Amino acid sequence: MPLEFNFARKDSDGHWIENTYIHKSPNGCSSFRNLMGTEWTKIMNGLGVKKATCPIPPGIYTARGLDTSIFLNINSPKTFIYGTYKIRSFFSRFKGVYMAVLL
Repeated sequence: MPLEFNFARKDSDGHWIENTYIHKSPNGCSSFRNLMGTEWTKIMNGLGVKKATCPIPPGIYTARGLDTSIFLNINSPKTFIYGTYKIRSFFSRFKGVYMAVLL
């Protein structure tokens, strides 16, 4: 199932500039696991997935909280252009969205 991250950046007038950065991966779960690196288990536990494997089993998961400092250790760019960002993450197949997360 494909994974997509879509970043929007707030401009100086307070308007959101959509599609500032887009990342698409064909194999969502394994791509996300590789992106999260050594923090995969901590992130999935924080999102309510206790025994995270790929693919993630269907179910209802309740996110209890996540220590955001662990994102400093993931396999992603450590710096972006200065500003405020909104991140949308989608697991989708064809035209249907199966999961969405807004950060």
